[in-house]
Amino acid sequence: RGALDEVLVVASALSVQDVRDRPLDKQSQADQAHKPFDDERSEFTGTLKLWRWLHESRGGHGKEHKLSHRQYENLLRERFINVRRVREWRDIHTQLLTVVAEHGWKINQVPATYEQLHLSMLAGLLGNVGCKSDTEDWYLGARGIKFYRHPGANLSKKPGRWIVCAELVETTRLFGRGIATIEPQWLEQVGAHLLKKQLLDPHWEKKAARVNAYERATLYGLQVYHQRRVDYARVDPAGAREIFIREALVAHLTEDTWDSKLPFLAANRRTVREVQEIEHKSRRQDVLVDETLIYAFYDRHIPADVANGAAMERWYRQASQADPRL
Repeated sequence: RGALDEVLVVASALSVQDVRDRPLDKQSQADQAHKPFDDERSEFTGTLKLWRWLHESRGGHGKEHKLSHRQYENLLRERFINVRRVREWRDIHTQLLTVVAEHGWKINQVPATYEQLHLSMLAGLLGNVGCKSDTEDWYLGARGIKFYRHPGANLSKKPGRWIVCAELVETTRLFGRGIATIEPQWLEQVGAHLLKKQLLDPHWEKKAARVNAYERATLYGLQVYHQRRVDYARVDPAGAREIFIREALVAHLTEDTWDSKLPFLAANRRTVREVQEIEHKSRRQDVLVDETLIYAFYDRHIPADVANGAAMERWYRQASQADPRL
């Protein structure tokens, strides 16, 4: 996804203890020193900020004076950055680069966007996704679990409604650590093969001239979207055809269910009105045939692959040329 360079940095960071120190007697000073590395939306992005600072603060590369080893370590300590853990982080990053080279994977030369980075991270963290409660401060996660944002999250603002966590840790509560705000549609991009979809309320829509249904999708029990309109004929052609005949054609005899210029629709509707007038005058209710028989008539004449307005009009134009009586 064009984010391998950034993913290697984040993945190696997650493999070691956080390099940021926070001594009990100097917590406020440490928080202030770490604030430049905080991001509004993502701790992963904050990790990249810290990585770049570690690289640039050493100096050199023909641009400025390079700090000595001791000067650099003193600078890290002033910023409450653990020297030993930084060394471990770099060692693991180097090992990952070796693995990448062995596989012939290409490191992206253009910096990844926020979306590219987090789509890549989501691929391995789909089970750690959460959606915030509308009324309380917890997040609903996979398989019905509830967790909270870790109070020590390195974010300058509260995360969004949808988040992904690097890990879930249980102490006094179940907390999410390594938090990043995501968009729910990204879950569909990355985890489409894991989504469980359900179609609800298939119905005829006059304006769309087709049978639509509402689709609901869940990921590990977590609702990703609902009320999404889908063409029901793509899922159940036979069922869509039945609804089309019943709700668009048969119902059109007495209701305005379809805006179509097909001549037989208007003709059939006039015939029904005439029969209803006869029934009214003669005080009989058995002249007009039952809707079941009307449905059977349409079902017998309309091809099996006609399940919406466009297909019906296309078929009728061709069929009426061969048989003008239609």
